[in-house]
Formats: sequence, C-alpha cells, structure tokens
Amino acid sequence: MVGRRQPAVAVAAEHGGEVDLLIGANLDEGSLYLAPLGLLAASTDADVHDVAARFHTEPDAVVRDYRQRHPSAGAAELRVLILGDGLFGSRWGIETHRRSVEDWLVDMLGR
Repeated sequence: MVGRRQPAVAVAAEHGGEVDLLIGANLDEGSLYLAPLGLLAASTDADVHDVAARFHTEPDAVVRDYRQRHPSAGAAELRVLILGDGLFGSRWGIETHRRSVEDWLVDMLGR
C-alpha cells in the first residue's frame, strides 16, 4: 500500500474526489495479505467462505459466482480473488462491507 489508507476505505469515506483518474491492476493483490503470513497455501473452502462473509452480506452467492467464473480455481486462488476484490472494489461493490477494511485487517493479522 502506497497511500495512508486503503483505496476502498478512502473512496467509501468520499475522499479522493480531487483525483481525476485512478488506474491499477490487482488481480492477485489479495495474496500480499496472505502469503507473507503463511495463510495462503493452506487455504480451505471455509477460508473462502469466511473472506466472502467479511465483505458481502450474501457470502454463499459470492462464492458460487466466483466458482462459476473460475471453475479451475482452488481454495487459495478463490480466497485471493475475493479478498482482492473486497479490498479494492469489484462488481459486487464495497457498499456491502459489514465491517471496515481496517477492522478486518486488524482481525486477520491479529494486531
């Protein structure tokens, strides 16, 4: 992260209006929050559901959708995709966050 706040948090708080255009690619960016902590390789279906529940009010539907769009993806890849979309925005939108991204990261990292 280069900025002081997660992009999704800043946008949700209506900051960043002075930025004309924000471009980036984050297909695998969710792995940056998991791999360094040793949380990626051992990902399970329960982990996939848990990360979907952190960002969406209908986690079962989210997991189903990701599995349909990525039929060969295992639990680790699905977890990375859902986490990346949850942190940085996706077609599901950030308005369904149950808790702030910052709270979730503190929870996940234990800090």
